Amino acid sequence: MQRPLFFSVAAVGGLTLACAGPTLVPSAPHAEPAPAGPAFAEAAYSAYMVLIPAEIDVNRALRDAADMHLPGISLFDDPLALPGVAVYAMDEWVAPTPTELQYFGIGLADGDAEAIGTATVCGAVATAVPPADAPAMQRGVLLTLHEVAMQHDGWVVDLETRQTFTPEALHAQRLEDWTGGVPDLENHIAFHLYDNGDYLRMVSVGMGKFGLPDLVHEAVLASDAEAMTAIANLSAQRLAEGQPVGAEGVLVVDPSQLRHEALRTVWAAATADGEGELSVHLKVAPLAEGDADNRLWELTYGETAGEERFAAHVAAQARLFGATPDEVTMDAHDEELLAASARSKVELEELLSEVPTLMMEGHQLSVKGPFPTTGGGNEWMWVEVRQIDGTTFTGALINDPHDVPSLAYGDTVSVELEDAFDYVLNSPDGSRRGWHATIIQAERAGIELE
Repeated sequence: MQRPLFFSVAAVGGLTLACAGPTLVPSAPHAEPAPAGPAFAEAAYSAYMVLIPAEIDVNRALRDAADMHLPGISLFDDPLALPGVAVYAMDEWVAPTPTELQYFGIGLADGDAEAIGTATVCGAVATAVPPADAPAMQRGVLLTLHEVAMQHDGWVVDLETRQTFTPEALHAQRLEDWTGGVPDLENHIAFHLYDNGDYLRMVSVGMGKFGLPDLVHEAVLASDAEAMTAIANLSAQRLAEGQPVGAEGVLVVDPSQLRHEALRTVWAAATADGEGELSVHLKVAPLAEGDADNRLWELTYGETAGEERFAAHVAAQARLFGATPDEVTMDAHDEELLAASARSKVELEELLSEVPTLMMEGHQLSVKGPFPTTGGGNEWMWVEVRQIDGTTFTGALINDPHDVPSLAYGDTVSVELEDAFDYVLNSPDGSRRGWHATIIQAERAGIELE
């Protein structure tokens, strides 16, 4: 198996949000394929709040703004009057909590969390329209909300994606990304990444605003999360642009067919070394606790149940983005390398008590351990840690074995602390600890680490 060129994914990776979440729903072995044809439902639904820190007639403010940005649209004052567009003031509402704002706040400044929690006035806009009208309606609604929030120093809450925006952030993320009436969908939805203790579950929210099903990867490795988010965003974009699902739920995603010109350019660069298209097998999936009240389709890649899915994820990334083989280096464990490894082992032992809490906060630990080869030696490979029992690290193998035929990428394996050669602890803010021996090996081999 070949590993993808991950650096090419960064420009199209999309937003991922790490938070505690629901129990993972295993992929059903005989799940029903998504129905053939366009993915749109009969209606597209959305709901927003605008929170204002001062007393104003928010209903009047929203209607005045809507007169400009939603011309000719009849506005109801009762959300139960849908289909259509409802604009109304809310007497009672639940503001986002500081924890929710930590994960889902966009562009917020110091002090905003407290101010949002004590906002004086709340207005709401809810829509239920035919999917064909959804893009234009969403743009008009966003312009309306942006104007009111901008004029009155407020914030806009997307109740579908659970994100809270400053007006400046709303404009930058939601209103500057349209090409010929087609939005860059990844700026209008969000993929939430939940750690269930075994693997990660990646599920979208917000697709219903365009009359589309939400999408889910029921289990991914943290090492693959960025690339699999990119593939999910590409699939979502093609569905939003009207590409129909084929027989047996197969969606052939081809970046060169994107209608959004700027996205097409970005994806052309990201997939220059790939094969040009990827077949995504869409399956009807059950909802888990916390999912959006919407249809849900699982993205699969021809894999069967179990750990084969992780090898299928790597194969999908390689097909779309291009790949290079895992680097196999034959290093003598000399004094410098052994000293670096010993330093890593000391730090890893010191981290043992902290790691479970750090992992719950979104940090990801990987350790490098030995695996016996057919030739009688050891092949040193990385393990993405999912569980720690005493001094035993258990998780998924995230290298492709060179001379260990009994193992494959994604297999569950264990490494003892005393056998660990190196470690890396990646933090949500992009910083990392460890890699002491790996940096030396990379420098010797002329490999640039990211």
